[in-house]
Amino acid sequence: ETLDGARRIAVRSLQKLPETPVGAAGYNVRYRVDSLPSETLSLLKPLLDKSLSDAGYVIGGKALRREVKFGDGTLNLSITTPTEGPAEIEFNFHRTSLKTDELQHWLSVPLDEIRQVVTTLSSNVLGLVLGSGEVEDGI
Repeated sequence: ETLDGARRIAVRSLQKLPETPVGAAGYNVRYRVDSLPSETLSLLKPLLDKSLSDAGYVIGGKALRREVKFGDGTLNLSITTPTEGPAEIEFNFHRTSLKTDELQHWLSVPLDEIRQVVTTLSSNVLGLVLGSGEVEDGI
């Protein structure tokens, strides 16, 4: 799988270049969906929307972002709905550290655990059933 291969490359890079300054490592699981269910859309309707509408502004795209603790790092969950085009749901698994062994450990979190977190948050919190997603990795 793409995510697993990219994570192995990142870990090998950290092992082979231990003196190279690196401050963070992470990976993204990103989905694009044509439409969001109403329960997910309701999460994107904060009180700010009413205030903006009351002030005469027309709301175009919307974005919601939450940062939650995940293991030794952070899971950043973002939902973006542009004015036109598909909505995007992104799960960014991020770890900040100046110690390469900690970053290697972070990138070695079992892929099944990542899948389970993404599946649980998608279905139980967002009310979505997502496919395989588009995966991007980075160190």
